[in-house]
Amino acid sequence: MTAFPTRLQTIRKIKGLSQEDLSKQVNTTKSTISNYENGHSTPSNDMLIQLADVLETTTDYLLGRTDLSHYPDSDLINLNLTPKEIEFLKGCLLQLRSIFG
Repeated sequence: MTAFPTRLQTIRKIKGLSQEDLSKQVNTTKSTISNYENGHSTPSNDMLIQLADVLETTTDYLLGRTDLSHYPDSDLINLNLTPKEIEFLKGCLLQLRSIFG
């Protein structure tokens, strides 16, 4: 069984959306979302992209290809940090990881 049904349902709930809410945002039916979450059907590539966009995640996360549920630098970009500040923070994080594992 693929990760998709579980990840879709989990992230939908984390975002506070019902199946009905999500279905409206991606222009489909509640039963289609239910079928995705139950593993009875899989979305087209276009629908997968729409789901990832609405849920603010990546297609790779939904498909189980990565455990990162968002673009790694997206939170840093939202802070309006300069590239130099981002690199500095990455260096700090690497040092902390080497110390604390």
